[in-house]
Amino acid sequence: MESPKILLVDDHSIVRTGVKALLKQHYPNVHMEEAWDETSVIDILVDFRPDLIISDLTFSYTHDGGYFVNKILPLYGSYPVLILSMQSPEFFAARYLNMGIRGYVHKDESDLRILEAIQHVLEKGYYRKNLPVEIEVGSTMANPLDRLSKREMEVLKLVVKGDSLKSISSKLNIQVSTASTFKIRMMEKLGVDTTLDLARLYDQFDHH
Repeated sequence: MESPKILLVDDHSIVRTGVKALLKQHYPNVHMEEAWDETSVIDILVDFRPDLIISDLTFSYTHDGGYFVNKILPLYGSYPVLILSMQSPEFFAARYLNMGIRGYVHKDESDLRILEAIQHVLEKGYYRKNLPVEIEVGSTMANPLDRLSKREMEVLKLVVKGDSLKSISSKLNIQVSTASTFKIRMMEKLGVDTTLDLARLYDQFDHH
């Protein structure tokens, strides 16, 4: 496909700029539209019929862990969608593949890997080459929170409520340094870098 029509949905302009530059290198005649929220997606899809939608999974302006599924994904209709996200494929890919997503790529992947994923979805309809072997369409998604110890879950619940480490140490009767260690350890286990990502993961997977 020499002149693909692509819609890129990401709330960070620097990401959209980078992906656009990458695409221009391989597809000089690419027709690319950019969206950053629900409203802009709606406006663009009135007249634009993309061959591929490249979409983020989380958006900085919302803490709603179900925002993508409930608000954004339904807008895409039957268009092929490739997820480009900072969220780990290990935790999320199986679910979204089962929902009809054509591929899932982590933003930390190389330009070549991201371009490869885009090419595969455009030309073959799907891309799963980069995913762990155990992730297959039809598979169930393990709950990453099951990796945490009972104490780590207690700390997690207080962290996502917005409690400070001092407050957590007081409520759990532990040292502040111990609370900090628990937080660092559980973020490593869950593969997240920020408290916001931690909250989103908790919103999506906590079923208690």
